[in-house]
Amino acid sequence: MNSNRITKVLTGIFGGVFTVCFVFLFVNIIIIGFDGNVDRRFDSFSKMFILLIFAVLTVGICALYFHYTSDKSCKKIKAKSRFEFNDKNTKNVIFIGCGILLIVEIIFALLTDFEPVADLHNIKRYAMYFSTHGNFNLIEQDYANDYQYLVRYPNNMALLLIVSLVGRLNYLIFGHYVDFAPVVVNILAINISIMLTAFTAKRLFGNKKALFVLAFCALFLPYLTYLPYYYSDSMSMPFLIGAVYLIVSALRVDNRKSMYAKLCAAGALIFLGYKVKGSLIILFAVGLLLLFLKFRLKKAICLILVFTAGFGVIGFAYNTAVDTVNPITKQQYEKYEYPVTHWLMMGLKGLGKYDEHDDYYTRSFPSKKEKQDANIKVIKERIKDYKFSGLYEHMIEKAVWTWQDGTYYISYHNRKPKNDNILMDFLHIDGKYNKAFQNYSSALQLFILLMICISALKTLIKPKVDEMLLIKGVVFAAFLFFLLWETRSRYLFDMTPLFILLTVDGMDTAKAFLDSFRKPKQQTEKQA
Repeated sequence: MNSNRITKVLTGIFGGVFTVCFVFLFVNIIIIGFDGNVDRRFDSFSKMFILLIFAVLTVGICALYFHYTSDKSCKKIKAKSRFEFNDKNTKNVIFIGCGILLIVEIIFALLTDFEPVADLHNIKRYAMYFSTHGNFNLIEQDYANDYQYLVRYPNNMALLLIVSLVGRLNYLIFGHYVDFAPVVVNILAINISIMLTAFTAKRLFGNKKALFVLAFCALFLPYLTYLPYYYSDSMSMPFLIGAVYLIVSALRVDNRKSMYAKLCAAGALIFLGYKVKGSLIILFAVGLLLLFLKFRLKKAICLILVFTAGFGVIGFAYNTAVDTVNPITKQQYEKYEYPVTHWLMMGLKGLGKYDEHDDYYTRSFPSKKEKQDANIKVIKERIKDYKFSGLYEHMIEKAVWTWQDGTYYISYHNRKPKNDNILMDFLHIDGKYNKAFQNYSSALQLFILLMICISALKTLIKPKVDEMLLIKGVVFAAFLFFLLWETRSRYLFDMTPLFILLTVDGMDTAKAFLDSFRKPKQQTEKQA
């Protein structure tokens, strides 16, 4: 496409819609969020403490960032420590920092490990059986006993394969299933994601800000609290940020072969991430749109074909491989698998989270087609009952509940801790310090959302089709997606690297705005 005038208008419109939606979300979180009547993690004093901590964090983090990124600070660091923010030093610091963080992560995971519940409990059962027997016969046994978990939720097949192969490997080495083995894989997934986030920031913002991002990630509590929870939300994260890094790198190179290779690899990573976590398909769609907007039609088509080829080829290879080991037949899928309408139906009830009654309702119908028809009927009834005003209020409450939670729902998944220590007093939902953990995390989430609002405003004021538009497009698409889909804050966890990158962009925008007031003043003083 690359018609400057049209792309600028379209980008500006997107920036306006993005800004309005996230400012509206931010304001509504402050007004109706953190309600103890809706979520028992909060009490009557929660909002006051959260807003107070939010104010302190906003002033403190921004002041630190503004000072750290100033020219004077850079000169002082260079003079005192003889450290230069060149490419080699920055890469070394990122690698060393992630290495130190890896040790901290392993210790933290050992202290906060817990028994899996809900979906992850089933994944662990099947993985343990595969580890000791080398097959998935337990799935067939469950099916024979009228328990069809994996038939109903085949989206967890990729995660099951990862955990099962890890389990089988450690069984062959140690002679028994090691509970902590999949946790180690999850630690590596999160650690690699942090590293890739820092390197993406290096590409986008430069060396100095890349190290700030690394420090921010190291102090971002969800990257510690999620370590023992080896589910799709964290396991998919390196695929998402890895693909974003490759796309950003591809758009910044002049060599055509390198660009094609990176876009092809990005497409492949997105497919693998999509199989682990379905919502990653958003990145593929936004990536296609960005290529179409950024380049002239002929070049855009070539790049889109290369990007799609990477996605398609690895998709074909993956599906062929899975079909050889999958014990579930097409007939079983047609009978038991839930249609996408099931999650849209749940998304229209209450806060839009998982609902047991809706689950049993969909399960009661004998085929996928009948399930889908029944879901559509309920969807129509709920929309009709809501009317416009009711549907509008439902969407607001749903968005607030999803985006306000800076713990990303971890306190509902660590309910069976293996250790009793002070860390679990903070992290467990019934721990005596859990309110402090919840309040701090929610305040930090508010800060991140504020910076996303400022970053969105930048796109409205100065529309530009660049790499940041990709990140903003993915975050906005996720916002829209979870307005419709069954939701909870945990589903946003794999996108936290993008939130952090937008946070830096927001702080940069705020700093540039404040600097614009200083420059005229400095010029006036010089003239005098």
